[in-house]
Amino acid sequence: MTAESSITPYTSVSTATPRLPLLFFAAVTLFYLAFTPATIEGMGYNGENLNAADQVVTNIFNAARRQPLVPITWTRHGGLELLFELPFVLASRIVFGSSVKWAGRVLALQPILATSLLCVLLLTWMRRLCGSWRVSYSLAVAVAFTTIFWPYAYIGLETTQSLCLLAAAYLALGRPPRHSWREAITFSTLCACALSLKLTGLCLLPAIMHLNVCYFGLQAKEKKARRAWQAVAYTVLILTIFGLNYYLKTRYWLHFPGGSSEYFMNVLVDSPLTALAQLFSFFGSANKSLLIFAPVVILSLLRLPQAYRANPRLVIFALLVLGGLAGGYSLVTVWTEETWGPRYLHSAIAPLVICLSASNSLIPPRGQFGDRLGNRMSDMKKLVLAAVLGMLVNLPGALVAYTELHQAATNSSRSTLTALQYDPAFNHVRFNYRLLGLWMAAKFGGANQPALWPPPPAWWFAKPADAAPEKVVDLRKQATPQSALLRAWTPTMSISPHRHLLLRLLLGGCLGLSLALFFWLTVLVRREAYLARE
Repeated sequence: MTAESSITPYTSVSTATPRLPLLFFAAVTLFYLAFTPATIEGMGYNGENLNAADQVVTNIFNAARRQPLVPITWTRHGGLELLFELPFVLASRIVFGSSVKWAGRVLALQPILATSLLCVLLLTWMRRLCGSWRVSYSLAVAVAFTTIFWPYAYIGLETTQSLCLLAAAYLALGRPPRHSWREAITFSTLCACALSLKLTGLCLLPAIMHLNVCYFGLQAKEKKARRAWQAVAYTVLILTIFGLNYYLKTRYWLHFPGGSSEYFMNVLVDSPLTALAQLFSFFGSANKSLLIFAPVVILSLLRLPQAYRANPRLVIFALLVLGGLAGGYSLVTVWTEETWGPRYLHSAIAPLVICLSASNSLIPPRGQFGDRLGNRMSDMKKLVLAAVLGMLVNLPGALVAYTELHQAATNSSRSTLTALQYDPAFNHVRFNYRLLGLWMAAKFGGANQPALWPPPPAWWFAKPADAAPEKVVDLRKQATPQSALLRAWTPTMSISPHRHLLLRLLLGGCLGLSLALFFWLTVLVRREAYLARE
């Protein structure tokens, strides 16, 4: 028995519907684009990336014109992430000239495209595993719009790393590896990017090592020489990419006393019990739980035993990703912060959902028609319920900027990291829904009374006489959606009313076209399922 024959056979993708992944990519991209904030500025550290990418583009033009180069302010994560952003900033420079504002608007497309590619890769991989377009399409839609994937299509930060990690896993686990030199170099580059794009990419090292064993360990014995040379090239390429990016990271951290190492030491937890409590919080915190912000993961975790029996290598990979990220981040006090949901577990969602498709729990088993229909309906009802809950949780994260909560907390007297992580008054979902309610009330002529936040603290027994007075903020000033489609023009905008109206019409057209594509996709998927039964 060869090594390759011991793994679960791969289902061949239907040649009758090669357009489905392309249509799905277009539909998801257009839907994401319809609700875009139309800029990446203000989203986490993207401002650093934007300025650094703009400086690199300036140097490209200056070098072509034989003009002096400008200094580059490297970002906290080095320069590797800039390679994925330079095409957008370069296109902005060519079309709109030297304008950081326009560069931020064009760069907002990058996380949207990265997330859409993630969802298409999910669709393709799950189709290969379960053999059903209907199941894989349902799961891909659920991931795209009922998990933190949707809000982070506008926030960015984690999307590029998640895409590189899943693409590397697909080459190693999603289909029989070809082991060509081109594929081996591509696989090595993707692994290096997954490890190097973020400061804490080393949390993914166990998962990357597992992929390495799966990819290079499945070659035939007669290709042992090629396997050895590819492994050497793999190691050299990863160390080169990681080393160069690490050097650029140090250029950023030189401006801070002690550099990145001292920063890391300052945020380490004070005891192992604290780390265990924070590890539990990734799944049990009402403000940041993965199970709340991605309910479909609950089904995935419940079906891991069945998935392991069908595809053990895939389940091991998914658990190494989840364990590496959750375990690694639980060692620091900033296991999560002001961003939407469990940001640092973004890369773990896709592998876990693929395990759900591998378990075949959504495929009716062979047997009596009534039993098959009952089993399928039971599992599909659970998926629908998880999807509805996920949509309700993540909708306000997509429509309202995550920065609004942090801004309000900073202007109040309770701006603490612990409050953002655990205090129910600082629950992001609840807070963003309140902003949406205030916006709709103002839009339709509702009451215009002050909306003070945060609510008074619940003192135990009685408020101490010497307690400091609470500072509150009026949320009416922040009750504005981030989506350019929903946001009316104001004099503070750096765009004219006429162009803003044209932008809203364009985004409305994207929404209508995406809904039409999803309707067409649903018809094609149902037709494919019908033909498969024939």
